[in-house]
Amino acid sequence: MEEDKKERTWTATQVQNLYRHKGGGYYSRFTIAGKKKWASLKTKVFTTAKLRLTDEAKRVAELRASGASADAMTMNFEALIEIYQARVAADAELSPSTKASRMHCLRRVKTTWPEFPALKPAQLQPARVAEWSNHLRTKTTFSRPGAKTVHEGFSADSVNKAVDTVIRLLDIAVEKGAILRNPLRNLPPGIRIKHDVRSKKPLLPPTRLMRKLLDEIEAPPELSPKQPPHLAKLLIADRRDVGEFARFLAYSGARLGEAAAMAWEHVKEKTLIIPGTKTATSRNREIPQIPAMINLLAQIRSNRLKQGLPCEGSLFRIKECQKSIDRACKSLGIPRITHHGFRHYFATVCIESGVDIPTVSKWLGHADGGALAMKTYGHLRQE
Repeated sequence: MEEDKKERTWTATQVQNLYRHKGGGYYSRFTIAGKKKWASLKTKVFTTAKLRLTDEAKRVAELRASGASADAMTMNFEALIEIYQARVAADAELSPSTKASRMHCLRRVKTTWPEFPALKPAQLQPARVAEWSNHLRTKTTFSRPGAKTVHEGFSADSVNKAVDTVIRLLDIAVEKGAILRNPLRNLPPGIRIKHDVRSKKPLLPPTRLMRKLLDEIEAPPELSPKQPPHLAKLLIADRRDVGEFARFLAYSGARLGEAAAMAWEHVKEKTLIIPGTKTATSRNREIPQIPAMINLLAQIRSNRLKQGLPCEGSLFRIKECQKSIDRACKSLGIPRITHHGFRHYFATVCIESGVDIPTVSKWLGHADGGALAMKTYGHLRQE
């Protein structure tokens, strides 16, 4: 009965190992390690199928010669995951943050697809991956560490990174001889396993409002007449520290961690050395001091000297100021801005002032030659 069904589905051609499916497509069939392996040649044209069959025959010959195909026939994703983890850990070209990110994506695959480790590579079809990818994007619920809010659906970027992990695992499967080709490298028509990542244009208030925001952050608090003088003095000093930190973010384009790590030794005559703190392998970068930065540093230096403090060591006494930013935004009735928003503001003002995007990208510490900056801020140049 099974043989009759097979005959109705497949038709042998005059070319050895070449079969035609009842749907019209051509497939190759080779015996590897005592088992028949079928592979779609992705064509309904006989002459094209014969040419592609030759390539398949070469691959099969390589698999047979390698001697690894017999074990590979029983290999599942659990074994491939172990190989992948070992390779990521041993790859000297990957930064610690990249390694951590890849392991995080691997955990996401395993937690959102419980049966995945037990599957064999040959069982993984593009349609099944597309189904999982769509579910991950729209239906899967999660909450961030320490947060009570439950979110539904991962971001497109997060889903795409998880899909990339599956693709890398299948690449290893091809290498080990478990499958002849990676089915996710050449998808059939109509199958999508990744999602469009829409670049969010930074929504920032105009320069006039941004100046008001910085002033509001630094503005002295309203003090009660009964407030002890020494306490009032401390509150005013705290506001000044917060204002200096926020202005530095806006005038330098530094990341939050970079600004927090700034020291007086990083301040040169006409430039600033922004400490590379994003990854263990990131390097310091040098940016020019714009006039507003020159005035800010002079003000900070003057305030320190008035307090009898030396201008050495850490440039700032605080490491973040989000609550103060939130307070100021609420007071002015403008949308909430994060620390990173000041970085966007710096880049925006630079581009609007005529600085080319590759230079702005360099000042921001991007290592891609301007690709990310063009994607994020390219609309400004067009406007």
